[in-house]
Amino acid sequence: MANCCCNNSQFAGCGSIFGCNGGWRPVYGPTGPTGPMGPMGPMGPTGPSGDGVPGPTGPAGEIGPTGPAGEIGPTGPAGEIGPTGPAGEIGPTGPAGEIGPTGPAGEIGPTGPAGEIGPTGPAGEIGPIGPTGPTGPTGPAGEPLPVELAFAQMGEAAQAVANGAMYSMTAQTYSRQTRDIVPGGTSVQLQPGTYLISYAIHTDGSTPGDFRAIPMLNGAALTLYSAGETSIAGEQSGIAATFIVETAMVSTFQVQASLSVASMNQSFSVSILKIA
Repeated sequence: MANCCCNNSQFAGCGSIFGCNGGWRPVYGPTGPTGPMGPMGPMGPTGPSGDGVPGPTGPAGEIGPTGPAGEIGPTGPAGEIGPTGPAGEIGPTGPAGEIGPTGPAGEIGPTGPAGEIGPTGPAGEIGPIGPTGPTGPTGPAGEPLPVELAFAQMGEAAQAVANGAMYSMTAQTYSRQTRDIVPGGTSVQLQPGTYLISYAIHTDGSTPGDFRAIPMLNGAALTLYSAGETSIAGEQSGIAATFIVETAMVSTFQVQASLSVASMNQSFSVSILKIA
């Protein structure tokens, strides 16, 4: 093959068979058959070892089918169980826990029906009455005791009486030979005995209102023998009562005023007569 006169790079790419600018260009014929391979030459020396760059990992291959399961081998004999060791000692009891709160009381159940009343037992026998003893002889009758005469007339004219106060019993006349009836200001002392008592009260009408007299013996009110009235302005009004009292000890007699107003002008008189 002749060298082309236009092997200069400036003629690269020239398509004429006559070459570039009238020069020659090589013409190649068809490739002939390959000749027989010559014998392999001896191996050249090994080059220096170096770490080559690993190539890319290829794609994973397909997973092959699962093989058949193997047969289960025979079970070996069971091992012997070792002897149980002795039980350990019981430890000490721990402290008692705190008592929990008391729960609420349960509801009271319904009362059951009353039981039947048992039969009444037989009454006991009454013992015989003992014989009556002989009546003793009647003693001689004693002489009657003379009743000592005793009386008293007391009172106060036109006195201003306060509500709850005791009426003044200034003695007007009384039996001084005895000590059965003893006047003393707003009270009278009575010895044991039976007495007829009368009292009277009059108002002058200067103070209207209700008034009542309450006899009292040893501080106790004799309400059964009290008397009352209403005082009308400008008119006189009055009350009166008579009764009998019996006392077995030395007693104090009084008459208390019960008024609907703070005070009232009244006249008071009382007569006491010992009758037994």
